[in-house]
Amino acid sequence: MGLKSFFTLFFISLSWVSCSDCFAKLKVAGIFQTEMVLQKASKVPVWGESDPDQIVKIDFINKTYKTKADKCGKWKLKMDLHNYGGPYKMKVYTDSNTISFEDIMVGEVWLCGGQSNMQWPVSKSNNAKEEIRDASHPNIRICSIDKKFLDYPANDLSTKWNRCTAETIENFSAVGYFFGRDLQKDINVPVGLIMCAWGGSTIEAWTSRQTLNSLPEFKKTMAAYSEINSTEIMKKNKSISSSALRRKLEILGHKKPFGAFNGMINPIIPYSIKGVIWYQGEANASRAYQYRSLFPALIKDWRNRWEQGDFPFLFVQLAGFKEQSAEPNDSEWAELREAQTMALKLPNTGMALAIDIGELQSIHPKNKQEVGRRLALIALEKVYGKDVKSSGPMFSKMEIDKNNINLYFDFAYKGLKSKGIKLRGFAIANKDKKFKWAEAEIKGKKVVVHSDEIKNPIAVRYDWDGYPTGNLYNSEDLPACPFRTDDFQLTTFDRYTNIFSLKE
Repeated sequence: MGLKSFFTLFFISLSWVSCSDCFAKLKVAGIFQTEMVLQKASKVPVWGESDPDQIVKIDFINKTYKTKADKCGKWKLKMDLHNYGGPYKMKVYTDSNTISFEDIMVGEVWLCGGQSNMQWPVSKSNNAKEEIRDASHPNIRICSIDKKFLDYPANDLSTKWNRCTAETIENFSAVGYFFGRDLQKDINVPVGLIMCAWGGSTIEAWTSRQTLNSLPEFKKTMAAYSEINSTEIMKKNKSISSSALRRKLEILGHKKPFGAFNGMINPIIPYSIKGVIWYQGEANASRAYQYRSLFPALIKDWRNRWEQGDFPFLFVQLAGFKEQSAEPNDSEWAELREAQTMALKLPNTGMALAIDIGELQSIHPKNKQEVGRRLALIALEKVYGKDVKSSGPMFSKMEIDKNNINLYFDFAYKGLKSKGIKLRGFAIANKDKKFKWAEAEIKGKKVVVHSDEIKNPIAVRYDWDGYPTGNLYNSEDLPACPFRTDDFQLTTFDRYTNIFSLKE
């Protein structure tokens, strides 16, 4: 054989191999796996890749769905899943290739997002050994998204769904598991839990770049981030070495804007979900006032991108932690809790309180069972229409009566009560804005507060501290939400992150 004939055959064979590989191409997005839970709903998306213009079919629950890939090989179709149940098998196939999944359930899927208190595992919660031992729930399926922060949105990821067992639950989110366990026990349908959490992450890390760029109050932070990623940075900062710059970029880590969204959230959109449970805010406490905008922006961002309307978004208010003030004082954590409470203005949201189950010396309280239970109560009442009560007392209005202030609350249900001989946690101030601890007493449907040190009071605060000790509850044993009646300027007003500072 001559050299020319050899190269002709060689390139023909290469062409045949290349076409053969292309012809056999079929991929389903990584969130779809054996043992998964699919959300009961109409128009449930399934997507992936194949050869361009190829017909892709899915057989699921005695029905065949089909679609055609676009010119880039991307395909997506939607299935109608109108009934709970399982286990089922799914076959995804083209004329040349087949992918199969087994042990699939159709039920309720909840995304569990946030930072370390959502990531906190069952193995480190209260009664861990007993909880793990008893964690055999074949109708609960769990999925953990690997931690990944990216500058650009990822299209896909690798993960695995598992049945909930003693072997699989140990390192899964305790809040997510206890929420799912209580929920599944009551509604008696399959429940899927997807954990997307990373300790220490800021809320802006979970928000898309486009949304962050649209927020006027976040422009300084985005500008600083753009500067530190700029190729011109060494020219502007000749005093900083390249190794120092690399170190600066690495502390940024999982705190930098939109990184977690790109690496962990974008790849699973639009996997159909029932809703979100969220536990985050500690990393943003120093910029609590900014959280008033950032938190609603994230909720709207996710809802827009999932294209499922205003799906339920339930979140945990920060637990008690940090300082315990001898006198009434300003508190970043109290300001963050207020920002969280303000997000309840958005439709289809709910907030579980953890103010009374914190630990003074630990930012990670171990009583995750009660956090999960309170989240489940909200879901059962607001999402599934069950006859339960899920809210603690919420301040509604006040009346000034000489040197007293009368406080009224929503969600007292059958009445207000204190856990303890005396009510604690109330502070009162006059026009000098200096708060003093107040005496407080429940009188019928109201709480009356006063202080012998304060004449002509104008404002009241309750549980306004990092680690407050208030003990006002309702008839359902749910704690009152921290609040203030004043509009005095807060300590975190007009702050933005300085994590991008290049000073050594």
